[in-house]
Amino acid sequence: MIPGSKNLPLQELNAALDLSEEAFHAKYGFPKLSPDDDTLVLTCRSGRRVRVADQILKSRGFTKHRIYYGSFIEWVMKGGPIVKP
Repeated sequence: MIPGSKNLPLQELNAALDLSEEAFHAKYGFPKLSPDDDTLVLTCRSGRRVRVADQILKSRGFTKHRIYYGSFIEWVMKGGPIVKP
């Protein structure tokens, strides 16, 4: 994983956003995503799923997130640090 990143599987994104803050934290181990969070950066292994996640988040009122199109593969290829979950 990219240091500081959190994992939320794309296939769970819609359901996860419907959870209460407490249920979200209990399931994923980090605070529930907020439309006002300007530190949210989407990434995935190869760069395809971020586009789908972007559309889901936009449909839910998220406007301040960013996308790292380079993907985890590029991150590693360019020597970015990684951590094991």
